[in-house]
Amino acid sequence: MHDGLTEKSARAFLAEAERISNAYDAESCSAIYADEARLTSFVDGTHAVHEGKEAIARAWRIMMPVLRDVGLRIRKRLIATTGTTLVNEWSGTLAGGAPADGIERWRIDAHGKVVEHELWTSLARAPLDARLTQARIFVTQPRTALAFLRANAAEKRRTR
Repeated sequence: MHDGLTEKSARAFLAEAERISNAYDAESCSAIYADEARLTSFVDGTHAVHEGKEAIARAWRIMMPVLRDVGLRIRKRLIATTGTTLVNEWSGTLAGGAPADGIERWRIDAHGKVVEHELWTSLARAPLDARLTQARIFVTQPRTALAFLRANAAEKRRTR
């Protein structure tokens, strides 16, 4: 039985998760999940849910080669922990030096296995006022892009 997460054990868990991530080790990554686990990921506006250890293993076998190809290297930092849950942020860089970051929430069962993992990731972080960012928002979320344009125009008029 697992005695629950302490700050020390949460930090050790994250250190191992960081090592596994930077080694692009899909097999070791998948081994930490319980049979009935759920992995929910949000990556640059996409959303995926993987239920069950086999589906999660399949997802990591797909994701890890992608992360290796883009050269993602990360550092994880504990934000908070309770007896069953930990939250961390991570930051890193892609091969070309572009920044990447995210937040994770993990819930651990009585046997020390992950039963729920939520992952919010940004591999395309850029300033909101950058032209490429604005173009991406306009293509993927035109209503939001137009709202930003109107708000920016109103602010410019207000500050004249």
